[in-house]
Amino acid sequence: MTQLAADLGYVSVRIAAMDPIGSSARFVPQITRIQLGELPADGVVAISDDEIVWEAIPRLKSMSLTADQQVGYFVDERGAVVILTTKAGALGIRKQRPVLSIQQWAAQMTPGSATRIEVDGRIGEDPVLLSVNDSGEVCQVSDAGVLSANESGWCSVTAIQGGGSMYMSAVAETRIAKVSLISQIRETVVKYRTSLTMLTLVILLTVFLMWQFVQTIFQVRLALRTNPDSL
Repeated sequence: MTQLAADLGYVSVRIAAMDPIGSSARFVPQITRIQLGELPADGVVAISDDEIVWEAIPRLKSMSLTADQQVGYFVDERGAVVILTTKAGALGIRKQRPVLSIQQWAAQMTPGSATRIEVDGRIGEDPVLLSVNDSGEVCQVSDAGVLSANESGWCSVTAIQGGGSMYMSAVAETRIAKVSLISQIRETVVKYRTSLTMLTLVILLTVFLMWQFVQTIFQVRLALRTNPDSL
């Protein structure tokens, strides 16, 4: 068993492994034991492949891994965290981060339209990354957080804030938008109906005014015939 010790607090240790041909391996040949300090109240024991997205690891009932376990942690009699792992990667104690939430969102979009995405819950200087869960054909998102719809289909967006030096990563609930021409056609029809209604009102008003004008002319001519001296 390989043993490592780390300082107290929010700290992580990276374990790297190589296969016989010199490529990175996901597992180490034997169980590695990492001795850490006490687990803070808001601390989470976690593992990460890229040190951006972190995943909590399970707590063990004893100082050993079962046959179906690859990683876990145990709290000894002194309250210190001991990680046992056969997996390579970064392991350590991270600080819990609030869940992100996507606040501003358009559930219906049309091809060619765009909307800005607002994400709440960010803590620290670590950037929030926005990603679309398709090939980019339906929609795309820019570094500035602008979501653009390209063609009809379903577009889903996820916001992730990496863990950085001490935090757990925070992942927002994936939001889904429907990109369709139907809503665009519906808006066009509504605008057309509105324009047609306004045109009808204008025509009716014009006809009414013309009728009033004709009535006035008729009454004047009738008055002149019956009483020429009235003017």
